[in-house]
Amino acid sequence: MEANGPNLGGRFGNKFGDEMKVSEYARILVLSLLGNGVMGNLQENSMTLHRVEK
Repeated sequence: MEANGPNLGGRFGNKFGDEMKVSEYARILVLSLLGNGVMGNLQENSMTLHRVEK
């Protein structure tokens, strides 16, 4: 099993690894963009709420 490990890892691991990396980057990017947008909206909403209260 261990003798086959590097070959399998090289052939399938690289392709799979690259796809996983891309999807991971995409997920992080989307999450960070969503997070920034949500945080920005929350800050704007809280600021407008404070303005309305005053």
